[in-house]
Amino acid sequence: MDSIRKNLVQILDDARKLSTATQDEIDMWRRKAQWALVDVVTPELPVGVDIQVDPEILGLYIATMQAVRNTGCPLHIADVLSKNGFGEYEPRGAIWLWSGLNYTGRVKVAIHEIAHWYMHGFYGKFFTSMPPRLYKEQAAEAVTYAVCRELELDCYQYSVSYIAHQIKSASRYLLRIDGLIDAASVIVTSIKTNMEAQTNE
Repeated sequence: MDSIRKNLVQILDDARKLSTATQDEIDMWRRKAQWALVDVVTPELPVGVDIQVDPEILGLYIATMQAVRNTGCPLHIADVLSKNGFGEYEPRGAIWLWSGLNYTGRVKVAIHEIAHWYMHGFYGKFFTSMPPRLYKEQAAEAVTYAVCRELELDCYQYSVSYIAHQIKSASRYLLRIDGLIDAASVIVTSIKTNMEAQTNE
């Protein structure tokens, strides 16, 4: 819990500082970070086929997809998303991931969308009222960063530039992180439990 709080404070503080840069500078950071999440082709997982992917990332990917299923929220992978983004969350519907993401990208984006589900969805557990969209994006990405740090997955450049972009657009930033800590803790526990189950099979 202490490490989650520390990482949330760090990413939000760093994003506030970066938000004072020009929009072009922030966008440059974002574009550079985005390329690390994209593959020309990301294979699915056909049974019995040996796929040359880092076993740790593959295990983390499988555990994260199970964490999505554990929410009860349907998961879809599509070639094109309605907002041309990497992922989408429908408050009463499903989580969507772009098919062009590599496994690291799918893990990172799925965690972002799970964070929306826990905090802002129809069944949101950690916020009693619906905050403005730009606040929601800051919250979900801060949670994503904290969770990824707990899983030893580096998404700092993506997260700090994403949150900085939202802060600059909103001209405001998040002040409270209590709900973020709770959401990050639940997601970390779910994914780590799934990874432990894999090793025991």
